[in-house]
Amino acid sequence: MNVIFLKKYIVALLLSVVSLSSMAESSITSCDGSYIANFGKNGIVKLRRNGVKTNNFIVDHDISGGGFSPGSLFLALYGLPKNIDEKSPQANIISVYSVDPLVLLVKKNYGSGVYGAEFSVDNKFVVVTSRFGVDVIDLKKMESHFFDPAYTPDFALQQCGSNQFNDAISRSQR
Repeated sequence: MNVIFLKKYIVALLLSVVSLSSMAESSITSCDGSYIANFGKNGIVKLRRNGVKTNNFIVDHDISGGGFSPGSLFLALYGLPKNIDEKSPQANIISVYSVDPLVLLVKKNYGSGVYGAEFSVDNKFVVVTSRFGVDVIDLKKMESHFFDPAYTPDFALQQCGSNQFNDAISRSQR
């Protein structure tokens, strides 16, 4: 079998899986339930507060997870880039927004899969867990520090049972 054909086949297969998974309606709910971010096709995020639309905006990457900060001041969204590079097919992007007013604060690329993004209880940090380690993004200084995978922050992280990524497609079906 031709190697070039095989590479093209694998890339086409990955793109079809990504496009199918991004078609489902998904959402993230804040801890107190006051904010919901719904997203589906075309990267459009519909932000609602207490059931009333506050903002619609476009994210330039797929969304496979994320969460709201304590008090719903910030929203982190992460996922695969829209255009998958065959040299780095597991790269992920994270975008962190202030919620009111809606402003993109941070956008970072990771060369591996992102497993989670959690906010500190004081809203100063976003802790991004990836395959290669832990990245602590300081939202006040707008800088980040990368640590090995065993790193545990010396500050408290938000604990919230409802601040989860709710996907219409069961994870077992992916």
